[in-house]
Amino acid sequence: MRLWLGLATLGRQTLRGGGSQPAKKTRNTQRKGKQSMNKNIRIRASVPRRCGLGWQVFKCGGHVLPVVAALAMLAVAGSNPLSAANTVSPPGFKVSVPLNAAELSARWWQWNLETPNGINPTLDFTGVNCGKEQEFPPLFFLAGAPVDTPVTRSCTVPAGKTLFFPMITVECSNLEEPPFFGSKASELRNCVKPWLNNVTLSLKIDGVTVASSANLAKFRAMSPLYAFTLPQDNQLGKPGGTSGISVSDGFWIAVKLTKGNHVLQFKARVNSGPAAGFEQDILYYLTQQ
Repeated sequence: MRLWLGLATLGRQTLRGGGSQPAKKTRNTQRKGKQSMNKNIRIRASVPRRCGLGWQVFKCGGHVLPVVAALAMLAVAGSNPLSAANTVSPPGFKVSVPLNAAELSARWWQWNLETPNGINPTLDFTGVNCGKEQEFPPLFFLAGAPVDTPVTRSCTVPAGKTLFFPMITVECSNLEEPPFFGSKASELRNCVKPWLNNVTLSLKIDGVTVASSANLAKFRAMSPLYAFTLPQDNQLGKPGGTSGISVSDGFWIAVKLTKGNHVLQFKARVNSGPAAGFEQDILYYLTQQ
């Protein structure tokens, strides 16, 4: 199991001890175009590459659906108001065609697990690797870190991209040891359920609080069963090319920023349960092209 953006590699590195050493290998070429194990985990193959996110709408295959803006961006007296064009959406609602947020969270975890340690943005404490393996055209994934101390990154986001990231997330797979192991979907869902039931969360954009624990329950989403194939140098410490199945749970955010410089900060703390006391503070200095 892994917890990121709140519980970074707590499953293997913190709870069990040890860690992975970065290497300079590139992603296993099996990843591109690989076939999923069944219709429930055909996450990658189901996304047409022509899809793209527009101004508060997602356009794909001729269809245009509104992105649900869950939180109004309010001006704060005595500070610069956050532009009303910045949009925060709860992925608990449908934010894309054909994938909803739960399915997008599976895509995020595939990206995380299939990116080699040496270039993995979750293991990068400066932002130098923030653009690595960003192969999902509509979105730009942000990441957490395997530490419970503050992390600051600088990153440039390409034009037209919408940010997608977990405030906090956990996964279990069939490649890990109990209590993080499940051999099928039902076992994996039960595995992730107890970890994130009592968390404190906050999200700030340009110094303005736009999401907090009081209104983040609607942002929670459990993924469908998904497949992944590990690169040579991977977070699970398995041989390169090993394939597995997994389910994740988490609080997911989609953010559409206006062009220019922004400061995005999210915090998470686990108040009870197996990982009680763990907290994370991630700060991004972002340039939206």
